[in-house]
Amino acid sequence: MTRIIDECVKRHSLERPGWIALAESVKRNCQAKMEASYPEVPAMYSSRAKTTSSLREKLERIDEELESKTGRGLMEMQDVLENIFDMAGVRIALYFPSQRDKVDQMIKTECRREDGLFTLHSETTRYVPANDQGEITEMHKRRFPGYSAKHYRVFAAMPVQESNNDGYEEEHRATYTIEIQVVSVLTHAWAEIEHDIAYKKIRGEPTDGELTLLDGLRGNVITAEVVLEQLGKTYFERIEASEKKFQDAGALISCLESHPSAAAKDGKVHGRALLKLLRIFQKDTPKSVEEIFDDLAFGESAGPASNIRKQFEEFRLSPSIYVMKYLLNNDVRTDVAQLLPQKAEAEDAEDNRGCRILISSLLWLISNLFVPQPHVEDIFRRWVGEIRHDSDALRSLQWAIEGAGRGEIIDGGKPENFEHEHIQNLWRCFEQSQEPVIKFVFTLSCLGVQKNPESFWSINTHKMYLDCRDVEPLPTPQRRKSS
Repeated sequence: MTRIIDECVKRHSLERPGWIALAESVKRNCQAKMEASYPEVPAMYSSRAKTTSSLREKLERIDEELESKTGRGLMEMQDVLENIFDMAGVRIALYFPSQRDKVDQMIKTECRREDGLFTLHSETTRYVPANDQGEITEMHKRRFPGYSAKHYRVFAAMPVQESNNDGYEEEHRATYTIEIQVVSVLTHAWAEIEHDIAYKKIRGEPTDGELTLLDGLRGNVITAEVVLEQLGKTYFERIEASEKKFQDAGALISCLESHPSAAAKDGKVHGRALLKLLRIFQKDTPKSVEEIFDDLAFGESAGPASNIRKQFEEFRLSPSIYVMKYLLNNDVRTDVAQLLPQKAEAEDAEDNRGCRILISSLLWLISNLFVPQPHVEDIFRRWVGEIRHDSDALRSLQWAIEGAGRGEIIDGGKPENFEHEHIQNLWRCFEQSQEPVIKFVFTLSCLGVQKNPESFWSINTHKMYLDCRDVEPLPTPQRRKSS
């Protein structure tokens, strides 16, 4: 009936700003919830409210259909409410259609919450088969299915103004139905075009040729969605693999060898040691390693990699050095002052730890971590030169190289008083050294032994040997037997 249609359109023209605000609010909240709960789901979010002209057209169409089917058209406002569910809507267009279940979980989780943004009224799957001509035209025969989407009708509240019995305007919250449509981004684009040309007929009645092209485009969209599903599967498998922890050193080495950066393949990778350090920093995944290499910025003259090269310019640096130095430079836990065994602390436990750190540092110096090795020997001699004036330090260094009791202390044995003094003296020498290589191996060992006390000190299995020709031979003190 014209009267009820006019009344509905007039009322809608007053309420439309509220519908726009409500739809926008539901859209923003859906987007915020998805980005918080499922950040791995890329999507486009949009909202809209039906225009008054569109509402009139739809009401007139419904009125005609009801008249032809039941012999009566729209008689009351209740008739309108039972037939119009899309006064406002939200569309979530997914890049990967296979992720529809994530949106479904978000909506249903939100609806179950007591303080949820909306409550679920119903859900349906909209699917227009190829033989359903709908409202397009009886002359055109589709070859491909039309619009396909999941629709959720939810109840959401918005404030409304109404006059009370005294003639004053009062605001209260009323519940309205919002439709949330979940489609693929490709179907969304096709549906927008099809809606304007074939449904709304903004520029007049579409020709059979236009409808055929729309139908063919829909077929291409369906095919593209199949490809998109496979792309999504492949993409997420790669992402999942990049976030899996390395199972062993071999997996880490394979990751570095497959990295596009030439620096990742330049030189031997000390896989066991590097993996242990990566685990300490919780960066033992392909994704984290890739991020480290990106941050190192090998192509930049003033980047972190360039600064590392300048510190160790005497050596051919392997990927292990770059990554280890990067980790040590970028973490507050590598402040060795916090790791020092203090004399005031429980001496036995601290000496056990300190001895492991010192032996680990010396082992790293004789390993092939830095090449060529002759440069390491030169550095060691320079370091010995730094402490030559300190006879106690020289004795302590010789004890660390040759002392018979080192192994027992490393294994948890109680040190003698003179061994405790050796550990303290040598620790001071390492701590005060200005040689970059000495500082590097010492910091590396401090962190490694602290975080992985049972195994990190022994990751290098080389026999203990250093060229000590510049160190005056001294007799090794005998251990006292425990009483």
